[in-house]
Amino acid sequence: MSDTDFEMQVLSYLQRIDRHLFALAEEKLVGQRSRLESRYLTTEARQRMWGLMDGRRTLTEIGRAAGVTTEAVRQFVNELATADQPVVELASIGHTRVPRRLI
Repeated sequence: MSDTDFEMQVLSYLQRIDRHLFALAEEKLVGQRSRLESRYLTTEARQRMWGLMDGRRTLTEIGRAAGVTTEAVRQFVNELATADQPVVELASIGHTRVPRRLI
C-alpha cells in the first residue's frame, strides 16, 4: 500500500468520524435548545435578553435594548451561567465582562 492510499483511507475514516460527531452534537444541541426554551425563555423579555447576549453588549446595554433593568439582566445571566448545563459564559472585553450565548 502506497503512502497516498494510506492517507486516503485515513482521510475517509476521519470524514466518517466527523459526520458521526456532527450528528451527535446536533442531537444534543436540539435537546439543549428545547430545554432552554421551556425552562428559561419563558417570557418575551427573557427571549429579548437572550437574543442580545452576543458577547459584545454589556448588561446595561442589554437591559436598555430589552426594556428591563440591568439587575434583571444580571440575574438572568447568572441563572443561565450556573445552570446544570450552562448556556451562557461571561467573556471579557477589556475590563468589562459581557454575556455570550454558548448555543
